[in-house]
Formats: sequence, C-alpha cells, structure tokens
Amino acid sequence: MATRKKRCGHSEGFYRDLNALTTGEFEPSIKKRKTKILPGFYTVERIISSRERENEMQYLVKWKDWPSSSCSWEPANHLGEELISYVHFNIYLSANVSRNFNACTPNPSKERITSSTEIFADAVLGRLKSKCLEPKVNIHMDHDIFRFVVKGKGREAADFPGSLLLEKADFSRFNMHEYWWYVLNSNGEGRTVHFPIRAKPVLRWSAKQYILVNGCISLAPQKPVEIVSFFIAREQANKDRLL
Repeated sequence: MATRKKRCGHSEGFYRDLNALTTGEFEPSIKKRKTKILPGFYTVERIISSRERENEMQYLVKWKDWPSSSCSWEPANHLGEELISYVHFNIYLSANVSRNFNACTPNPSKERITSSTEIFADAVLGRLKSKCLEPKVNIHMDHDIFRFVVKGKGREAADFPGSLLLEKADFSRFNMHEYWWYVLNSNGEGRTVHFPIRAKPVLRWSAKQYILVNGCISLAPQKPVEIVSFFIAREQANKDRLL
C-alpha cells in the first residue's frame, strides 16, 4: 500500500470552500516525499484540489497507477516549480467563482468526458421523472471534468458562494442529445428543466474505517470523493411550448 501524508489540520466531513481548486491531467514525473516504504519517483495523474495551511500552499495529488486512497496533500516543494507552473498554480486564486472555475484549462480525455456526460444526462432524466420535490442532485464527477465543461460559462450565484448558475447552452461541451433537458409522454405532456441550473463542486472524504495493522487498530486510508451538486428546478411543459 502506498504511504501518504497525514492530512494536517483536516476537518472532518467536507472542505466546504473550495478556494483555488483546479485540476488537470499531467504526465511529469516528480519525486514524492521520501518514506521508509516507497521512496522514489511517482507520476502525477492530476491535482484534485489545493488549500493553504500555515501560509503554505498544499496540493491534493492523485498519483498515477495508485488507488485514490493514496492521494496525498503535498507542499509545493514536493512537486517542483515546473509542475506547479504547468498547472498555473503559481497564480493564487481567490474565492471569486469565475476565477476559480476559469483560471486553468484542464484537458480531460474524451473517454472520461463521455462517461461524465452519460452520468449527468441520466441524472437530469431521473430528476425530471422523479416524484420527489427536492431539487438537489449529487453527481460523482471529477472536478476537472466539471471545470472543463463550465470554463468561460455561467455566472456567479451571488447568494450561494462557490456556486455557478448555468443556462442550457452552458452544457454544450457535454455534447448531449438535443432533448436532454425535457421529457414528454405519448400525449406530448411532460416536464422541462427550469434554467438556470445551480451547480457547486464539493470535496468529501470517504467514511472512516478502522483496520488491524501489526495487531493494532489503525485508521484506514481515506480517499477523496469528488461530487458536483446540481440544483435542478422543473416546470410543466407540452409539445407546443417546446416548438
């Protein structure tokens, strides 16, 4: 099992304010911190998030060919200036939503985008057909995919820090079928999404689990869980309104 650094100052549950959060896929190999078990060079698959601790920037790294439970918070000097510059982390991002979402251009693969597209489209369809009045839909989606989709699009939700308001056209990078935003029955009656959709990326951690290590009870490695919360309002519709 890969070793990882204890998350210093990590609060339980959520990192609610994802200030300076940016992700992307990278190939540069850098030297991970020296450990007694797995010293050496590792390849950064992508950087999930960033945070500031004691006036030092730290980056949540997903290591290539290692499970998500091996993700670790790394200071900048463990990653090297070249990698930090490569992902534009040399520019500190404020809490301003438009800068957070648009300052870096992640480059996710077509396969990952297609997978997220299908998940999102299915979630919207489920919301339109659901009898539940709750508009919130949580979707497991890598945050670099989300940032790729919304880069340069949407507007800040003034009453909801960290959220974006997205119109129908703002989802064009998902390349969904043209009828993704409504559902009709055989009589031409149904529901449509009431735009804008409010969206917010949320970083969680997997539930705590204790394991036996050399006969002692120890906390098992936790893994980051990337979620995007979409608030999807609905309205009644018919075929005439859609024409």
